[in-house]
Amino acid sequence: TAAWSMETKLVLDDDAGAQNFGGSVLARGDLVVIAADGRRGDAERGGSVHVYERDDDAPPPDPSWRRRQVLVEPRCDGGFGASLALAGDDGLLVGCPMDDAARGAVYYYAKSGDDRDGAGRDVPR
Repeated sequence: TAAWSMETKLVLDDDAGAQNFGGSVLARGDLVVIAADGRRGDAERGGSVHVYERDDDAPPPDPSWRRRQVLVEPRCDGGFGASLALAGDDGLLVGCPMDDAARGAVYYYAKSGDDRDGAGRDVPR
C-alpha cells in the first residue's frame, strides 16, 4: 500500500502579521493557493491569499515552491480567503464572509499572463 510522507512545509517568514495561514488551501497541478484569512487576532486585518507555483528548477526529490503573488482586498471587512475555489483554468474565487456588513462577498480574480489580477466581486443580494 502507498504511504504519505511530508516533502516540504510552506510557512510565511516575511509577514508576521498574517493570521490563520493555511486556514484555506487549494491545489491543482503546480499551483497552490493558501489563505491567511485574518480571523484570529487583529480585527482590522482583512486577510491575504498567497499564490505559489512549483519551481521547475528545483532539484529532485524535494519540490521547491515559489510565492508568485499575494492578494489582499482592502474592501473586505474580514475573513478574506475564508474559502477558495478555482473557476476553470483562469479564475480564482476568494470568499470574504465579513464583507458588506457581514452579508458576505465572493471576489473573482482572473488570470492574466503569469499573474492574477482583480476583476470584480459578487455581493449576494
